[in-house]
Amino acid sequence: MDDQKYKDFLSEIANKVNKLILKLANMDRFRNQMRIFGEMRETWSQTRTQYKKIAEADPRLRANPLLADEEIKPPKQDWIWDNRGEFWRPKESPPDPMDWVWPLGSSAPTRPPNDEEKLMCDYFLLTVVHDGALTDAIDKRIYFKRTENGMWRDLDGGSITAIPDTARLFWEEDLSKYKRGLEYHENDKTKSKIERALEHVQADLARIEQNTKAKATIAAILISLFTISIFVLLVWLVPFTPFTWLKNHPNSYSLQGGIICLVPCIFVGLFKPQWRKLCWGVALLPLLVLILSLLGGPADSNGN
Repeated sequence: MDDQKYKDFLSEIANKVNKLILKLANMDRFRNQMRIFGEMRETWSQTRTQYKKIAEADPRLRANPLLADEEIKPPKQDWIWDNRGEFWRPKESPPDPMDWVWPLGSSAPTRPPNDEEKLMCDYFLLTVVHDGALTDAIDKRIYFKRTENGMWRDLDGGSITAIPDTARLFWEEDLSKYKRGLEYHENDKTKSKIERALEHVQADLARIEQNTKAKATIAAILISLFTISIFVLLVWLVPFTPFTWLKNHPNSYSLQGGIICLVPCIFVGLFKPQWRKLCWGVALLPLLVLILSLLGGPADSNGN
């Protein structure tokens, strides 16, 4: 795949992501995952700095096993050599999530990601692709913007801890200077990785939307039942003038029935926007029953 086709592919993915984040809930999901990614990388960075200081004070922790003529064993049990920092560190150190996204061989992740972390990396990858495709309209960005000197920063102005140069290769104008990186990733494999990330994120957002809809339906039903129960108890047990009037009204059952039917139509319409027109349209029927019940019927021969 040449550079232009690769850019065209990334633009297509960016457009698909842009359609997803038109929904505010989806945008919030993207940004929340990015914050988690940034927090994980900050924890990794702080821990790595601590072990680097320890290594600076102990020559044994700086003995490079890759350059030694003879085998160098780990200075402590379950410690590994960190190629990126060139010092020994515990294997169970906090992971760098960037290694899960683009393992460039500088240092192996301390552990494989779990399912939630894999999904977080998918959101990160799509955010990089999407925000890198934009040149203006900062308000449409998910998390990143470029400064005048070409550096990436988050929308709050913080320094970039989540995108090293290796990920920035996506949207540099001169891709030729990152050709070695592109070849290392083998563009077709990179393409498949991005496409898989989009599939995973779309499925996750669809699942969340379905769960939200289900919760909204349950909430509407429960609140309706609760409201109806309170209404019935007030009418039949509380000796308060409006309730007494309703209970003793000649059309009491019709009035109560109309109110009871009106309640779920109102609440389901409030909690389910996609059903709002239907529910509030149906609500006109019990509302009509209420009005007719209040008006009553024609008077009898005795004038009653």
